[in-house]
Amino acid sequence: MSSSAPASDAAPPPSYRGASFSDRARQYPWLEPLLFVLLTIAVLFARRPDQFLHPYIWVEDGKYVLPHFIRDPWTIVTEPIAGYYIVVSKIIAFLAYTISFRWAPEIEVALVTALTCAVTLAIAYSPTRLPYPKLCALVPLFIPSGAENYAIGLYAFWWAGLLLFLAVLWDKDRGRKGLQLFYIIFAGFSCPLIGPVAITMALRAVLERTRFNAIIAAVSVTIAAIQTYAFYFIYHLELKAPPNIWKLARTMMKQFIGAFFAKESTLVIAEIIIVALALIVWFNRKRLELNFLLLLVLFALNCWMVSQRMTLETLGLIDPLGPGQRYFFYPYILFGWILIWVAYLSNQAAVRGVIALALIWAVVGHAGTALSRRNDVFSWREQVQICTQSENYDLPIHYDGSGKEMWSINLTGAECRSMIEKSWIR
Repeated sequence: MSSSAPASDAAPPPSYRGASFSDRARQYPWLEPLLFVLLTIAVLFARRPDQFLHPYIWVEDGKYVLPHFIRDPWTIVTEPIAGYYIVVSKIIAFLAYTISFRWAPEIEVALVTALTCAVTLAIAYSPTRLPYPKLCALVPLFIPSGAENYAIGLYAFWWAGLLLFLAVLWDKDRGRKGLQLFYIIFAGFSCPLIGPVAITMALRAVLERTRFNAIIAAVSVTIAAIQTYAFYFIYHLELKAPPNIWKLARTMMKQFIGAFFAKESTLVIAEIIIVALALIVWFNRKRLELNFLLLLVLFALNCWMVSQRMTLETLGLIDPLGPGQRYFFYPYILFGWILIWVAYLSNQAAVRGVIALALIWAVVGHAGTALSRRNDVFSWREQVQICTQSENYDLPIHYDGSGKEMWSINLTGAECRSMIEKSWIR
């Protein structure tokens, strides 16, 4: 006579025993996005630990946005900063100062971290033509530059701008056109990157000739025109005479390709890398598609855009691990995506292995400890408290993390007390 095993000794369902990560991911669809979010938060903390442990207000957020908020809260959304409409950064500041003036730095860190997580997920899961999109989603977190663009409320617009890249590289066969249009509008009014993106979208519209591409291009050009008007006519930035093209190209190669991997001999390194990548692409040209070419155009336009913010001499002096780190943010992300795409184009394991090792070297060997940034610690609440007890007070604002180089804004005690009284949380 046969007997069955007791229920307590029964084998667990196959999905719970020996299941691979992909099996578990299918069973728990929220697991993989959650891991992306946790990794993003961990990287932000590692790169800017003091901004989590001792949050503070930085640069134009304190020097310009805060005075605008005190004078007229709604103007912080409508007035450009340094010639740009950076709506997402203004919204974060508006919410932080409205919810609690005393706790504004903590609120900003929470909001910009949430935005960074959302952008990371957008890169990983949006319907784009990026190969290995989940790997591409890690590139912004690990580019070999300093941590200037991480976990700072004002610099939220740099992260919002990445949505514009996704809109350009959209997979038209997978739909979600409304999401693509949202990326253009939201990020376009939040980031000056809309200028190069508008050119690229117009190029795509000409080459693909679809009605929706024409609409996207028109919207992009319109927003770019608004940003350009603010830049040249409200901010009054003067047009510069074009530099020597050959010198500009060599400087951009040195800074945005060679310096990705090393501090010395960067031009020679850049030339070797460009030749090697060109050969790989040529031998795999049958696998090329329009979106890869658009990515190259985006990279070139973003490098050129950086050159418009400074003289050619200054462009040669900025350093991804030193002064001017923020200007390497977009070029390095795009270059990282280019390397991943070239690896995708190649069917040779050796080529993919070399590119993988090169990326690992750039982050671990080249950048190393410079990926993280510490700063002198100040208590925002203590400074606000001093302001409330003073007739006039120069409220210190972080500029480069050094207590000796801080900016300041002059506020009256009445203004500080009024800010606290109007806060939702005092």
